Amino acid sequence: MKRLIIHIGWEKTGTTSLQTFMSRNSGKLENVGICYPNDPHLTFVQQNGHFPLAGALMNQNKKREFIIERKQIDGQTILSDFVSYLQDAEKTTVVSCEHLSSRVTSEKEIELLKNSIETAERDVKIVCYIRDPVSLATSSYSTSVKASNRHKLHWYSVGPQNEYLNPVQCLRRWTKVFGRENVIVREYHPSKLVDGDICKDFCELIGIDSKDFAFPNRLNTALSADHLEILRRCNLFLPTPEENMAAWRKSIPVRKILTKVSTQREIAESNFSIPVGVLDRFSETCDEIEREFLPEGLSENWRRAKRPLENESDRDPPETASKLDDLSAEWLVCLAKKSRELQQELDKAIAERDKARRYPWKYFKYAVKLRLHQK
Repeated sequence: MKRLIIHIGWEKTGTTSLQTFMSRNSGKLENVGICYPNDPHLTFVQQNGHFPLAGALMNQNKKREFIIERKQIDGQTILSDFVSYLQDAEKTTVVSCEHLSSRVTSEKEIELLKNSIETAERDVKIVCYIRDPVSLATSSYSTSVKASNRHKLHWYSVGPQNEYLNPVQCLRRWTKVFGRENVIVREYHPSKLVDGDICKDFCELIGIDSKDFAFPNRLNTALSADHLEILRRCNLFLPTPEENMAAWRKSIPVRKILTKVSTQREIAESNFSIPVGVLDRFSETCDEIEREFLPEGLSENWRRAKRPLENESDRDPPETASKLDDLSAEWLVCLAKKSRELQQELDKAIAERDKARRYPWKYFKYAVKLRLHQK
């Protein structure tokens, strides 16, 4: 029986890098018997992943801001197209979407997927990488600030009651629907991955040799705590999806510029201070994961004590507040310079366009010369 491998995340476990790797090497993967759908015309494909699949399974009252507008179509149509693709594919098919773990949050939604693909007659395997709660919390906070978050990270909210940080219930749902023997769980940690790389580890998991494949550079690199704090303050003046979805989508390019802009002075790699005892809250969770999903054991990151933090406050610590103010001012000056450069490029392009409209014969002559010069 042909296989179907569904990679469901977790978020912040190298999913972007893995999806980029699979999409860029789709041709080579075909040669070794692996089909990774990446045709943008397919309704269930978006960029390098399969995000519309998660949207098709979600209840109608849930937000789907992670799906681009032209892919926000009827869920049944997406599932039907996916099943038709599976029926036509002659090889092992791999799909990847981290929102299948974070947004598909009920057994009923998972059962909809299982019932839809049963007609394709595939041997289905569910693959999920999990990450220790502290590094997951800091990484997801960084991503949320890049998107629109205006609030600071509060450690009192980091606990096993937060299902985003505790994978047990999610894994149990997928296990109940597809069976424990069909759910593969691995830990996202360099010591647990093949050569410390998520792409190589996944290749080994699906049974192929990765030595002849092209690997992408590291994606979604972390920002320093200071840089994130500046971005968080900028978010106070930018729209959020809850306020206005259309305005938020228009603000995405602005946020990307804010993320990339840095000062002449290197922003120090300041880490988050983590209160002692945070990981103690997850001790029972660790036992459940090792007992039900990872009998070989978790890495030390799940139980290791972190640097102490005496008090938590919404205000900047007195010794760093002035430093952050100075850095913010310097950072905004660099942003103003970058904005001016972009505006100058835009003005130049507009002037060239207007010139071409007024003197089309001159523009045609110039274009021919340029083409000949390039050849």
